[in-house]
Amino acid sequence: MLTAIEGMRKEIRACSEPMAEAEVRISSTEDDVISLQDKVNTLEVKNTKLEDKVEDLEARSRLSNLRVVNLPEDAERGDACAFLDKWIPDVLVLAPLNSKCILERAHRIGQRRDANAPPRTLIMQFLNYKDRMVVTKAARAKQQILFKDQQVRFYPDLAAGVHKRQKMFDNVRQKLRILGIRYGMLLPARLLVTYKDKSHTFENPSAVENFIERIAREEGRNLWLRPAKGLIWANCVQEIISPSFTWLHVLLSPRRAAFRTLNVTVELALIG
Repeated sequence: MLTAIEGMRKEIRACSEPMAEAEVRISSTEDDVISLQDKVNTLEVKNTKLEDKVEDLEARSRLSNLRVVNLPEDAERGDACAFLDKWIPDVLVLAPLNSKCILERAHRIGQRRDANAPPRTLIMQFLNYKDRMVVTKAARAKQQILFKDQQVRFYPDLAAGVHKRQKMFDNVRQKLRILGIRYGMLLPARLLVTYKDKSHTFENPSAVENFIERIAREEGRNLWLRPAKGLIWANCVQEIISPSFTWLHVLLSPRRAAFRTLNVTVELALIG
């Protein structure tokens, strides 16, 4: 019996040493994991800052660029810069400048597609940022720009990340248009809203939503949302809620619908 007990003691003693060593290793590993986790957190913060800096640098490097959308293929006849140098001042009716607008380069984006495909976007870079702003303002004022009866549009050249962040504001911008409130986008992705001669800057769409709801309450308006094929937003003024209104008729089109009453018109814009 004593011999058996002594044997068990030896076995326990033999097991306790590896267990003690394992505890030390586990404790050391836990300390290493905590230290590494702190380093990972620090690196993630630095990586986020570096990504923001790179995105900002890319956005700034594109400030002198403009994209021309829906310009027919081969309109430039092999020399995009020469074509744009002549066509832009003519179509935008630019006033004489102190110096001629100089394009550093211009080219189509992507591989050439078949004849039935939409024309590729043409991107151009101005030597002077001020010239780019003159062209942008002129294009905005002209609104409808045509090349051989085909509408052409000018857009800023945005980095992919900036474009994605700006797209997040699409819904709130639609609501601001309905309310007739001026707004604009600030680089990289901030919404500037001008209301009652005061400017408000927003970093995210949720803050704009709260701002719009407050304005709608102040002006006695309602933004009515109802699911359909797309989203329907209606600019409903206070009078429409009254039970005394009478419908005259309904006008429908593929994208818009107007519901007329004796004293107010409610216009619905179909989105999507």
